[in-house]
Amino acid sequence: MNLSNIQSVIVIAVSHGEAESFDGFPNFHEEKKDRKLLTEAGKAQVKKLSEHFVIKGLKVDTIITSNFKRARQTAIILGDHLGIQKRYILSTDSLVEFNESEELVFQTSQDKAIFLASDRISSWFLSFVNNPLNNGKTILLVTHGLNIESMIRCATSIDDQIKVDPATYTEFIFKEGIICANLMNCKVD
Repeated sequence: MNLSNIQSVIVIAVSHGEAESFDGFPNFHEEKKDRKLLTEAGKAQVKKLSEHFVIKGLKVDTIITSNFKRARQTAIILGDHLGIQKRYILSTDSLVEFNESEELVFQTSQDKAIFLASDRISSWFLSFVNNPLNNGKTILLVTHGLNIESMIRCATSIDDQIKVDPATYTEFIFKEGIICANLMNCKVD
């Protein structure tokens, strides 16, 4: 067996720092206008997390982030501390908390919208870790707590209530078709 062909990816999923709160339904178009930013406490949380990663000696190939401003702010702070050039910080709508169609459903059924978003994220995550372009890489995903909860359920088949706090991380290791998750939901104090 040629071990160099074995797919191996390390994904560190980071929830964005504490953000401004808002009332009402999620709104994809408003989020794209950067309506919800990190608070000063959120920026401090992310800075502390990034310092933890530096001490840990984390080496990251790429940072992929949700297009929402609070996630992008988190990614930039992490990238600055980890020495990742901005060109290696990529934004995608795939990691948004709710897309446009899920937002419409949210207005009538929050549970159904969460189910749809979770299903979308789980499918994206499986496709992502199986993508040969990611083989041998360590990738930081900066996204939303709901999305990380979905990734944990996808990797572990746990159906229990999972809660991901702001500025915490979960490490996933994908090797030989198996995903392992560190369920400690690591928080830096």
